[in-house]
Amino acid sequence: GMINSSLDLYKMETGIYQYKPQSIDLLMVVRQLSNELHNLCSAHDVTLELYLKSNIPGEDEKFYVMAEELLTHTMLANLLKNAIEAATENTVIKVSMHDDSDGPVLSIRNSGEVPEEIRDRFFDKYVTSGKENGTGLGTYSAYMAAKTQGGDITLNCSESGHTTITVHF
Repeated sequence: GMINSSLDLYKMETGIYQYKPQSIDLLMVVRQLSNELHNLCSAHDVTLELYLKSNIPGEDEKFYVMAEELLTHTMLANLLKNAIEAATENTVIKVSMHDDSDGPVLSIRNSGEVPEEIRDRFFDKYVTSGKENGTGLGTYSAYMAAKTQGGDITLNCSESGHTTITVHF
């Protein structure tokens, strides 16, 4: 898996990645990740809350985007792991999905702030801060995945004590 991810990242960097979008249920992908990251959330004493158009989604609800499921899963796994590890204890990480005028959007809001000295370079390769085993590849690969899928990703630290990452599909 790591070798394939590294190869895919290389292909994205060099512009030879063969992007094959299809309609995927983003809500399902996020729910899977929520289950996969349950132990990490427990270890950091944080809770993930999912929102669809400002409401807690029902079990049968779906939110479709044009993307690659595996690439999206990996991108969001990196972003959610960062949010969980950076969040202060006993807080909620809010994962919200909605449509805006430019298309589908997913945002991840957590307590804790990205250090000011790396904000301008947050999505650059090898940029990390305060993580003992951090490589600086998680947010970079998420950025490359968003761009490869024709989207964008942004960092917002304007709300004191919080960080919001927004992915536009």
